[in-house]
Amino acid sequence: MKNLRITYIFIIVLICYSFFSCKKDSASSSIQVTGVWSHSRNTEPTQISSVFFNNWIRIHGNGFTGLQRVYFNGTQVPFIPIYVTDTDIIINVPETIPTGSDVTDQTLLNTIKLVTTAGQISFDGFIFRDPDKIPSISGISYTMPYAGDLIEVYGKNLKDANAVTFPDSTKGTIKSANDSILQVIVPANIDRQKYGRITIEIDNERYSSAPYMFFQNGIFLKTFTEEAMVAGGSNGIKIYSNPGDIAALTGLQRNPEYVIAIPATKTDIPVATNNGISGNFFKFHAYKAFNKLIENNSEIKGTTSIENLAIQFELYMPSPWISGAIPFKMNKNRSGVNYAYLYNITAWEWKKVTTGGLELSPFGFDNGWKTITLKFSEFPTLAMSSLKDYSTSLQTNGFESLVGYTNYDLNEDGHTPQAVKNFQMYLANFRLVPLTSLE
Repeated sequence: MKNLRITYIFIIVLICYSFFSCKKDSASSSIQVTGVWSHSRNTEPTQISSVFFNNWIRIHGNGFTGLQRVYFNGTQVPFIPIYVTDTDIIINVPETIPTGSDVTDQTLLNTIKLVTTAGQISFDGFIFRDPDKIPSISGISYTMPYAGDLIEVYGKNLKDANAVTFPDSTKGTIKSANDSILQVIVPANIDRQKYGRITIEIDNERYSSAPYMFFQNGIFLKTFTEEAMVAGGSNGIKIYSNPGDIAALTGLQRNPEYVIAIPATKTDIPVATNNGISGNFFKFHAYKAFNKLIENNSEIKGTTSIENLAIQFELYMPSPWISGAIPFKMNKNRSGVNYAYLYNITAWEWKKVTTGGLELSPFGFDNGWKTITLKFSEFPTLAMSSLKDYSTSLQTNGFESLVGYTNYDLNEDGHTPQAVKNFQMYLANFRLVPLTSLE
């Protein structure tokens, strides 16, 4: 019995020894990472939580003597032994490591793992960034949506987005995601009076749109009866303000409060024989609208550069847009291209196909209203100035502005327009919006 008791004790000792040895192999108390620092000849070192490829970093802590292997996001990376001390590892971040959803084992995402002769340790929450995969937002399909609407966020490297936040801090529901488009359902409790940016979250980092979501303070034509409208200056249009009439017109449940229809009734539009606009338009004095905004708007001021502003309006067509243009003329008396006070909007595209030819890509309205964003910097040859100076130039020249539709190759890009059956388009909420912060 005595020998049997000794055997049991020996077995227990072996089990305990084995347990503590395994514990040491997985994470040694003698190894510690306390932070990661930038390491560049040209800048002062700072503690960082993320880094782009091909940058040097310094991993700080203790117990690094006897370093055998280093892993970033689960992938082993080379290190230079002479750049290793007991408290620091100076190492370059190679472009061969996977990032984001490309990390096969997502439990290893944003980790640094060190293996030494004394054991190993993992440091979590450090983000490795591929400069070719930096997320960005280039636009929003509809910047005046209602609760329940489906909008699209356009940009690059968006597929890993895990949250979309609206200006009032409510979160939308991501319906689908790929690298270039996020489809987002507007939250039920959205506050449409709060304007600002849409923000997406990827890998604990936030990326934002321009601050023009719900920017109702910039509206200069809403009812289309404003003082800025040119009396008797409209042709072939109709204005709607009754919600039931607008819903019957568009077939949509949620619509802007006021809608202008061009033409007044659905019409077959043949290909035009010249670039003029013989019908289907309305005129307004842009300088009157802009001056009123400057007087009454606390955000957009006369000193605001037009380089930081855009014109937005809502657009809906019952059928996909496949031909023709919406000319936005700051001076109604000019047509063609390369004129500083004119932009011909053609949201549909001709795209090259593998056969070498062109294929029409219609501009669709499957999800309802779309917002057209026209930056002043996109007007050909327009010199940038303050909004007040720009408005003064319009007033001094006595320019009347015009918006309409013509089925002609206004941009002279060589495509062949086509006749359009049963055409009508609806527009709403013409406004100035900021592209950058106005503070």
